[in-house]
This record gives sequence, structure tokens and C-alpha cells, in this order.
Amino acid sequence: MRTLRCEPAHDEAHHDHHAHRRRTSAPRRSRRARPRAKAARFLTDDGEILITASENRSQAQNKEACIDRLRSLVAASLIPPKVRRPTNVSKASKARRVDAKSRRGKVKRLRQQRPDHGD
Repeated sequence: MRTLRCEPAHDEAHHDHHAHRRRTSAPRRSRRARPRAKAARFLTDDGEILITASENRSQAQNKEACIDRLRSLVAASLIPPKVRRPTNVSKASKARRVDAKSRRGKVKRLRQQRPDHGD
């Protein structure tokens, strides 16, 4: 990261962590887009990552919590997503679906029939 800015918010115990985006020369777009997608909820309008911690009373502990969250965010973005392998619908599943549709159609046909009044 180029710059890392830590500023106390309203009180000393509340801590914000700003980190500017780093431009990488990753060979693939998906590698570049993955960290941005993972950090989307932390990005400001200026493109900075804003991570907040206020669970501790100490500013130093909150700062460490922010840095740990940033590290885990970066580590999570480096893990490539699992590749989705398309599967085919089984013959039994197709047969069950067609059978259910035909049963439903039969019920609807029976409802449409009007009883004959033998007058």
C-alpha cells in the first residue's frame, strides 16, 4: 500500500483505518477485480478502504484490530474462488418432474369437467 492513514474519530478509543488502493500489474483482470469486490463494502467514494474498530477502549488495540481486518481482507481476496462445474440433471429427476407435471395437469382437467345432470 502506498499510504496508510490512521486518524482517531470522535473519541480516542474509536479508530478508523484508511488505506489507498494500490495499483498492481496483475496479469488477469479477475485477479485485480477480486480484491475490489471483496473490499466493496469498505470502499469510500474516493476509492479508499475504510475499516473501523471500536470494540476496545484503547486506540492502539483498535488500530491493531483494523490492521488485522485489513490483513484478513487481503488474504481472503488472494484465494481464488472455486470453479463452478456445470452438472446435468439426472434422468430420474427429469422423470419425476414430468410425472408431477402430468399429475397436476390431470387434476386441472378433472376440475374443468362439469357434471352431467341427468334431467
